[in-house]
Amino acid sequence: MTPSPTADLQRLIYRSRPDTSRLRADLDAILPVSIWANARHRITGVLAYSEGTYVQVLEGPGRQLDTLLDCLTRDTRHVDIRILDRRPVEDRLFPGWSMARAPLPPDALAELERNDGAALISRLKMMFDQDETRVA
Repeated sequence: MTPSPTADLQRLIYRSRPDTSRLRADLDAILPVSIWANARHRITGVLAYSEGTYVQVLEGPGRQLDTLLDCLTRDTRHVDIRILDRRPVEDRLFPGWSMARAPLPPDALAELERNDGAALISRLKMMFDQDETRVA
């Protein structure tokens, strides 16, 4: 289900560190809950991960993103949340995904270190456009 357009569409990108001892189990637990909750709140996005980093791109109404961000800051499965970007947008990059996940390519971490959110988003978008098998 594709969320309806909204005048208050925003994109939020954050980075955090997962508890690496439980990474696979946490990812498996996060996905079904996120799919259900995000669809209900008209939020779409992707969670990219590596052994030491989560990067999430979320798109939706500002108020729902505020609520989700509050929940994320209390979630013990990841720490050191750092907002990389938040801005109003006209269109969604991941309109068909209430939540998808993909491995974070190792060299994408260098893009993060340069704080190049646009390059990272382009790369994630290309991954999903070319290889839907990356989506859980």
